[in-house]
Amino acid sequence: MPYFRKVEADALDKYNIVAGIDEVGRGSFAGPLVVGVVVYNDYLQKIRGLNDSKKIAKSKRNDLAFKIAGNTDFGLGICWPFEIDKIGMSACLKLAINRSLKCLSAKPDYLFLDGYLKPDFDIDHENIVKGDSKVRSIAAASILAKVYRDNLMNCYCSVYNEFDWAAHVGYGTRKHRELILSKGCTPIHRKSFLRNLLDENTASW
Repeated sequence: MPYFRKVEADALDKYNIVAGIDEVGRGSFAGPLVVGVVVYNDYLQKIRGLNDSKKIAKSKRNDLAFKIAGNTDFGLGICWPFEIDKIGMSACLKLAINRSLKCLSAKPDYLFLDGYLKPDFDIDHENIVKGDSKVRSIAAASILAKVYRDNLMNCYCSVYNEFDWAAHVGYGTRKHRELILSKGCTPIHRKSFLRNLLDENTASW
């Protein structure tokens, strides 16, 4: 189990509403970027099993997401592949963060952000490297974002069923690269991420 820092409890000595933010899908070849935000409360302090979402088994991750969503104020901000291609990942990260915050019932006073996320707002905040294994609210945000995104990618199996989305959820695995080269890219692929992989003769669906 990770050793969670007590940063949220300390922040609540000064601020009223403290939340954690994390993203999922930044480096994916396909599908959306998803940013999660979770407001810290006593439930998160007591819940067991929180961790970096990538380090949690799928069944356990789904169970945790259900518990988190039912007992916290949370939001999900999404940027779609066409937006990523149009304005770039850096701008989309800021946009998705803002979209996630608008889903909350009240604006946080203080935010903890995983890694080097760069916000575009006037809320006091702190960046924490590997925050999803150090800060409970960031871990919870990571879990919600990943479960939502993975479930969405699984749904694409019924539309572009030859791409085996459930296996790679859009990331650039060897099999996914081979499928792109043999079948071309779909509307949910990020064409700006595939410039080094695709050539002028690659088919486009």
